[in-house]
Amino acid sequence: PKVMGCIDVISRRALLLLFVLKFSSAWYIRAPQHLSRRWPHQSTVQSVAPEISTGANAGKNATDEWFERVSRKSALSPVVDLLSNTRLKGKDALTRVETPRRKLEPWRYTDLTSMFGTDYCRPQGLGDVSRETIEPYLEKSASVQMVFMDGVFCESLSDMSALGSLSIGGLSSLTPDVLPKVLQALEKVPEMDPTPDRRTCQGSAAFGSLNQACLSDCAYIFVPEGVEVERPIQVLFMSSATLAPSISHTQLVVVVESGASASLLQSYAGVGDGDTYFTNALTTVELGAGATLKHAYAQEAKLGAQHIETMTVSTDGDSIYELTAVCSGSRQSRFNFDSYMNGENALVDTVSVLLSGGVGSRQVNDFHSSITHNAVNSFSKQKHRNMVSTKGECIFKGRIAVPQVAQGTDSEQLCRTLLLTDDAKVVMMPSLEIVADQVKCEHGATVSDLSGEELFYLLSRGIDRTAAKGILARGFLTEVIRDRLDAYPQTSSRLDQSIKQIVPEDDGLERSVEYEYSSV
Repeated sequence: PKVMGCIDVISRRALLLLFVLKFSSAWYIRAPQHLSRRWPHQSTVQSVAPEISTGANAGKNATDEWFERVSRKSALSPVVDLLSNTRLKGKDALTRVETPRRKLEPWRYTDLTSMFGTDYCRPQGLGDVSRETIEPYLEKSASVQMVFMDGVFCESLSDMSALGSLSIGGLSSLTPDVLPKVLQALEKVPEMDPTPDRRTCQGSAAFGSLNQACLSDCAYIFVPEGVEVERPIQVLFMSSATLAPSISHTQLVVVVESGASASLLQSYAGVGDGDTYFTNALTTVELGAGATLKHAYAQEAKLGAQHIETMTVSTDGDSIYELTAVCSGSRQSRFNFDSYMNGENALVDTVSVLLSGGVGSRQVNDFHSSITHNAVNSFSKQKHRNMVSTKGECIFKGRIAVPQVAQGTDSEQLCRTLLLTDDAKVVMMPSLEIVADQVKCEHGATVSDLSGEELFYLLSRGIDRTAAKGILARGFLTEVIRDRLDAYPQTSSRLDQSIKQIVPEDDGLERSVEYEYSSV
């Protein structure tokens, strides 16, 4: 009987393991070599690349050394007294955080080997940069244009003439009434204050700590209680792209008090003859009760650049936060988005778009998000789009958490991907974690090529194949963006150009293959 009992226990555990492996929610999808066949319904796990160096802990040590080296070089840059404590806290946090490597779940599909193999230096600058040079990235519709060069506020390139009752600028312009709130936000280390659940971390602590340890300036926007800002505010972070690899650390703090409302465009781009630079960005957004923020985000770094964005959003009751994020630039980018709804009837509505490939070299764009409902009757909507072309790869991991306290939650999440070539690649991991029992939650994911029927319809109207593909690709994104970028015509126009670049030339092959995965 004892032997039979042991066999029974082992059999049960083996069946449980097979069940977990079979129904894992991590899906890795790659365009097949022959798109004329229907894709098999299967999920496979991408193999983990080797560490930077050989040996048991060589990869981890090399990564740690890279963080220490960058921190040491950036410590030589000038710093205002207000940031002394922030830098010390960041340096202390760096000694305690776990640095990114492929063996850690948050970085399982993100290979940072090229980044950690680059010896970045402090930005040397480009001398006098004129407004004409950065004019293509400035939105004329914005009431305020705040420009930062390599993470430092540049007053000569900014237009601050229409501030009104707003408090906006760099650290040097902080007023006594705003100072405590901004410094409090600056001293928070992502995924360390408070101590997070290691099972749900997105890997933000390491780069967030590095940002604090190297910070030279900070952009802040403070909208007082009850104030309605009619025209958008733009914050443009420019990087000087010199021939030598450089790194800059940017930070933006946005506080919208109770009953106030504003629209914000946050942009990233580079200027100069080079393209090998790294931007380590950190953004903190806090919304009071009944506040509204429409937040547009455009990452248009040069195609040899690296970009890491860590964004944390906290909302109070009856507040509305709307994010529209478009990532089309850089050779490799990672966007970590964390949102916490801490009040009843709060709404977080996000639309994110990744464009990757079609630029002649390997391009990887990665979007990780975590939306946590911490109050009853809160709402979240997440729509994500990937458009992947030649030598491109997109990664999406979306987590929505509904703990026991969040009864009455209404949440929906949908990720759709358009693969345009055989070598396009996508990794999708939609996730719902529900503990509360009185909720309405759903999520799903789809992957497809351009529709053969829709393509045939356009061809029958006399439109050539390449133009028809472009129309369908634009419609794929317009479905979710719609009027969300209407206030920013220059940004919208550059998005159109990026779509034209990513859509491949006609190769004469008929493609109408679809694969769909969804779960509710």
